[in-house]
Amino acid sequence: MTGSGGTGIDAQRGTLKVTHCTVQGYATGISLAQTAPSLIADTIVTDNGTAIILATDVAATLNHVLLFGNQTGVEGATELSLIIADTVASNNGTGFSSGLASFVFVRSTITKNTMGIFSNAGNLTLANSTITRNGTGILLGTGSAATSFGDNHIKGNFTAEVKGGIPTNIGTQ
Repeated sequence: MTGSGGTGIDAQRGTLKVTHCTVQGYATGISLAQTAPSLIADTIVTDNGTAIILATDVAATLNHVLLFGNQTGVEGATELSLIIADTVASNNGTGFSSGLASFVFVRSTITKNTMGIFSNAGNLTLANSTITRNGTGILLGTGSAATSFGDNHIKGNFTAEVKGGIPTNIGTQ
C-alpha cells in the first residue's frame, strides 16, 4: 500500500491481523485504537510520518516487522502491551516511543535511529536484542523502568548507550 498522507490502515475496534504487506508514504502507516489482541507480521512499514501508532487499551505483537525511514517507528500511548519479536527498526527519527506502555523486545535490532528507544513512564523488557549505532540507545524518562535478561547488546550508540537509568538485569531464564 502506498499513500500520500492520511492513515494507511486504521483499526478502531476488533482484532487486526496485517501480514506480508508493505505500508509506505502515509502520515500514519498503521493506527490501532482499542483493538482486541492484534498481530502485525512479516511486514515492511517505511517512509511514513509514524509507522505504527498504538492507542489506549491495545495488546499487540510485532513479529518480523521492518520499520525503516519513518519519523517514528512505533509510538505507544497509555495502558497498552506490545511484544516486539524478531523486528528491525532502522533509519528512523525515533525507533520506539512509549508513554505508559509496556514494550517487550525479543531478538530485535534497533539501529541507525536518532533515538533508539524513548520511554516516558513506561516499562521496557529486553531479551536477546541489539541496540547499536543510534544517537542515543535508550532514554528512560521519569517513572520509566527497564529490565534486561542480560543477553542484550547495547553498545556503539553515539551520544549515550542508556540515559536516565540502567536496565535491571534479571539474568537469563
